[in-house]
Amino acid sequence: MIVDNLKVHHANCLVDWLKERKEKDSFSLEYLPSCSPELNPDEYLNRDVKAGLAERALPADSKAVSAAVVEHLEGRKRTPEKVRNLFRKSEVRHAAAEDETEA
Repeated sequence: MIVDNLKVHHANCLVDWLKERKEKDSFSLEYLPSCSPELNPDEYLNRDVKAGLAERALPADSKAVSAAVVEHLEGRKRTPEKVRNLFRKSEVRHAAAEDETEA
């Protein structure tokens, strides 16, 4: 799994769990370089959500913001091509499905 360098991804409580997963399931964490948001596909989705919310009326409160985010992400479920487009940039191809890297 590819993760950013958020402190929780290096937490001591994960050490034993990760060691066990690596031995049992060949699972490991690969860390993105520090200060490299352009390599993190999450950042592209975050940008997409923010742009989607900017096109709407200003939410009245935090519940309205949450509802707008959920609605935007539900819309992305119905438009998988828009999600695939988030992985087309060369910087985040490492996170794309194998068959998508050839596209």
